[in-house]
Amino acid sequence: MKSKRLRYIIVVLAIIVIVLLSNLMLNNMKVRNVDIQIEYPSKDQVLDKTKLQQQLTLHFGNLTQLKRKEIHTQLIQQYLQQQNFVSHAHVSVTIGGILKILVQQSLPVIRIFDTKGHTYYIDDELNILQLNTERCTNTIIATTPYLPTNPTKIDSIKDRNLYLLYQLATLINQDSILKYQISQIYQNKNSLILVPQIGSHTITLSSQPPWDTQLHKLSALYQQAFLYNGWDNYSNLNPQPYNQVVCTKKAIEQ
Repeated sequence: MKSKRLRYIIVVLAIIVIVLLSNLMLNNMKVRNVDIQIEYPSKDQVLDKTKLQQQLTLHFGNLTQLKRKEIHTQLIQQYLQQQNFVSHAHVSVTIGGILKILVQQSLPVIRIFDTKGHTYYIDDELNILQLNTERCTNTIIATTPYLPTNPTKIDSIKDRNLYLLYQLATLINQDSILKYQISQIYQNKNSLILVPQIGSHTITLSSQPPWDTQLHKLSALYQQAFLYNGWDNYSNLNPQPYNQVVCTKKAIEQ
């Protein structure tokens, strides 16, 4: 019995030693490569692998010259998530010494121009994204007199008017017709003016939600009625909350 117990203890100690030596070897292994993968939620590709790697090198040094134990994945992850247009990031090191970086690009919902000359995007998590000087995204453009109270995020209460633009743009993007037709929104105290991609008319909405019924009727108008009577005959469309769209005909030129 004693010999069996002794053999058991020796085996356990040997396993512990092997594990410790393996961990020591792994921790002293240099990072062989940096593998950056970017997930794009739309066709717009703003983030670039090369630029991200350059930013990481400037901030952390040459990562492939570091040992595994010198790589602080949490710090790299936090740094990436603070970068413009980065929604989420996950960083890990494989047993083979590959630094794996998975980044998800933010999804811009609307681009804002305010009366102070500032322009920025609001993404689907209400973050404020600064413009990329090299690449733009295909989003609805809105002009507004209102400024955000926080330079990095929209507050649904404090920034009520900007939040309304975000809500309206989200509803438009969810409609298979309107997301291709509406290109701009002008916001004022009393109403919202929508400008279409095609046609010389404008669309007037109430300044406050709900807009679901109005947008549904507007979409149906584009799909059905305008197939027979083109939108160029009207100067303004005004969807009402209750099952109708008031269309103002263009003045007849003399």
